[in-house]
Amino acid sequence: MVPAAHEASQRPVARILVVEDEVLIRVEVADALRQAGYEVIEAGCAAEAQAYVRGGGGVDLLFSDLRMPGGMNGAQLAGWIRAHAPGVPVILASGDAGPAEIGVADAFLAKPYDIGQAVGSVARLLAAAEG
Repeated sequence: MVPAAHEASQRPVARILVVEDEVLIRVEVADALRQAGYEVIEAGCAAEAQAYVRGGGGVDLLFSDLRMPGGMNGAQLAGWIRAHAPGVPVILASGDAGPAEIGVADAFLAKPYDIGQAVGSVARLLAAAEG
């Protein structure tokens, strides 16, 4: 069966991996991204995000908190993602980050950030990656 013309021309939905240990922030970001039309995978820590990717889950963009509990922070997760999924843009967010940590990201959002700013950053990075 051949898809209808309008179905064939539709772009696939981008998958955003949101990694944030603060549940309320994670839910707010994830909901806003879903409302913007993205598929969102939520993880509470780097280990959960790694398990998703190792399990074959696709990622088009990583949106991660910098400071998280566990053995890996957001900057280290960004490096791991780049090694396992080259070309995936990374947005890091934090209330306290140094220049070296920010430098590993394609975009940085200082907490508290505006949710519209977060969604806009995702859209810009995905458009640039397609470009």
